[in-house]
Amino acid sequence: DAGEVARFYNRLGKHLALFFVLCGTDFHCDNLIADGEHPVFFDLEGLFHKVPSSSNEGIKDQVYKSIWSSVLFTGVLPTEEWAAGEDDNDRSAVLAGEGQTSHIELPILNVVEGIPKIERQKLTLSTPSNRPVLNKEAVDPAAYIHDLVGGFSVFYELIQRHSELLLEQGGLLESFRGCE
Repeated sequence: DAGEVARFYNRLGKHLALFFVLCGTDFHCDNLIADGEHPVFFDLEGLFHKVPSSSNEGIKDQVYKSIWSSVLFTGVLPTEEWAAGEDDNDRSAVLAGEGQTSHIELPILNVVEGIPKIERQKLTLSTPSNRPVLNKEAVDPAAYIHDLVGGFSVFYELIQRHSELLLEQGGLLESFRGCE
């Protein structure tokens, strides 16, 4: 129901806050399963990324640094990167949908007249399981932006309020100190 979908996006906003605080990245549509009202992330090696530093402060470096230090770095939200490309595919956790094609050519085994041949081609990607379904249709995330922002805001403020407990010696994040 619509209430479950709203709770899904609220929880997704909370995940976004956590990934942002931990400098997480690579949380795109292929690493998210919408299980009812629960966003389930897997393939979590993207947590605790170190923001790259650069001695060159050209405009390109400034733009990348801005992205690396924002929620866009997580991969959860769509970015202008997709809009500026040759195709309009979006692989973000929030927006990716069905019928998109791979943004690069992938090796495919074809058999032509009994002879196996590897060719490279863009593929139509399978229907991602990252978006909740309501009445057998993938939900438009734009309709739930307030739920996502609300979840993010509440959880981010909670993390800030209790940051000392998280970061202190013996705190919840102690065992992750030094992880990259």
